[in-house]
Amino acid sequence: MVGARGIGGASLLLLAAMSAGWSGCRCRQPERSVAEPAATTPAAVPSKPPLPLQWVALEGGAFSMGRDGGDDDEEPAHEVKVAPFELNRAEVTVHQYRRCVVAGGCGAPLTGPRCNWARAGRDNHPVNCLSRPLAETFCAWAGARLPTEAEWEFAARGGAGQARRYPWGAEPASCDRAVMPDDKGPGCGEGTTAPVCSRPAGNSRHGLCDLSGNVWEWVADCWHKGYVGAPADGSARLADCQGIGRVVVRGSSFLNGTVDNLRSSSRDSSPAAEGYFSIGFRCARSKSTAR
Repeated sequence: MVGARGIGGASLLLLAAMSAGWSGCRCRQPERSVAEPAATTPAAVPSKPPLPLQWVALEGGAFSMGRDGGDDDEEPAHEVKVAPFELNRAEVTVHQYRRCVVAGGCGAPLTGPRCNWARAGRDNHPVNCLSRPLAETFCAWAGARLPTEAEWEFAARGGAGQARRYPWGAEPASCDRAVMPDDKGPGCGEGTTAPVCSRPAGNSRHGLCDLSGNVWEWVADCWHKGYVGAPADGSARLADCQGIGRVVVRGSSFLNGTVDNLRSSSRDSSPAAEGYFSIGFRCARSKSTAR
């Protein structure tokens, strides 16, 4: 697990490994960007985004979260009741995030190999190489927040009473449904992310795009290796965190992971203050705050 092993080694060894295409242990480690600035959270600007985000309403309800008999960080399976909420249809794009930067509400992501910021032709790709505090700032600027881990899995499972193995159903993960590593390499052989919603066959029951693949997604919960003591009301788990500064990421990515990582119940962790090639985000908002 990323949460158990982290990123080791000196900076030069890390850069050399990244240049060679190293993706970390157990094929789940989010790959780190090359220029790491100090982690800061810009002051949020209370402004309606000039570019509206697309929202998908989920009615809420009860579902079984997690999986027994799989990875130990997914156990135990347990019932959670989620309140109605809305979730971005797609991962936040470079173009959308730039509106917040131009407005003075967000800091710029990192630049470098495989980072989409400041790269020609990447406006409709998911913004990546940014810390979780920057993702939180964007969502706050948009009148929203990061989804809780329970909300994220509720959406990936297909909603109340559903238990979809993958967001699209039971069919095995493939490049027809997800931007993922395959036998041709990362990103279905393209070596990078793809424009959001480019795999409609992989959409969820509610029409949400890229819940599996493209980039991992920051969520609101801090890291726990397993669900013992997890809240049953769909709220974020913020107490008794395991691993200083480590938070949950969901959904796997173009760069690293296996078919198993693309399952709706699969989870991992990453340091919140760091930006990675393989992590982006989408926003959520409670029904009471929807506008």
